[in-house]
Amino acid sequence: MDLQLAGKVALVTGGTRGIGRAVVERLIDEGCAVAFCARSSDAVEAMLQDHAGASSALFGRPCDVTAPGSLETFVRDAAAALAAPESVTILRDAYGVPHLFLGGPGAARRSAYANGYAQAEDRLFQMDLLRRAATGRSPSASGQIFS
Repeated sequence: MDLQLAGKVALVTGGTRGIGRAVVERLIDEGCAVAFCARSSDAVEAMLQDHAGASSALFGRPCDVTAPGSLETFVRDAAAALAAPESVTILRDAYGVPHLFLGGPGAARRSAYANGYAQAEDRLFQMDLLRRAATGRSPSASGQIFS
């Protein structure tokens, strides 16, 4: 199936296992330049070695997206490594709300989508923490037990 992604640049978080890995591999097959991250540096290295002969550009880096500033650094480094023509800046206000700024043609439309994605990702993380707290399970992000 041709998704017409050849020449596009994609970023995938959690790209070394499960659905994330499948997404990275599909994007590579479609001719997309792909940047991916995961918490485990060993998993990132293994993924890069598995796809060393890929015809598409591939960039991987260990990154904990919950750590302040790490996602922003990953996006900036990925854009530089893949020579993405658009610039990406993610800023969070005092309340932690992400604000994304993209340069290049069609940036206004893309920034609205990217901002929605970043906010949805934050909300999913918050919902997971609340679910774990409600069931009395330790949130893996903090290691604390709610009682």
